Amino acid sequence: MPSTFSIDTEQRVILAEASGLLTIDDLISAQRRMQEDPDYDNAFRFLLDLRDVTEVQISSEELRLLADKSSFDSTAKRAYVVPSELVFGMARVYSAFTTADPGALQIFRDMDEARSWLGIR
Repeated sequence: MPSTFSIDTEQRVILAEASGLLTIDDLISAQRRMQEDPDYDNAFRFLLDLRDVTEVQISSEELRLLADKSSFDSTAKRAYVVPSELVFGMARVYSAFTTADPGALQIFRDMDEARSWLGIR
């Protein structure tokens, strides 16, 4: 899974993208790289673009593990933009395992709606 992220310290947001095959190893590696970045702040808003994901090979138990490894503050707003029912379902399962405050994590089909909800340009 190719993945990239950038941290916009001015807007206090982390922008991440994933494409192709999505596996737990790739997600954990991407999460680790992000958390090791010197500009990382667990209170920043987070936008994850999954629109170019074509296949998912992640179990529910692996999603639970990923949620347990998240270092985001529970009140940090997180928006996931998904392309399909399959990825939408995966994001919903992940959101059930996360410690995010109710309403802090939202799943969108439209990038503009996600950006608007996060309050970013």
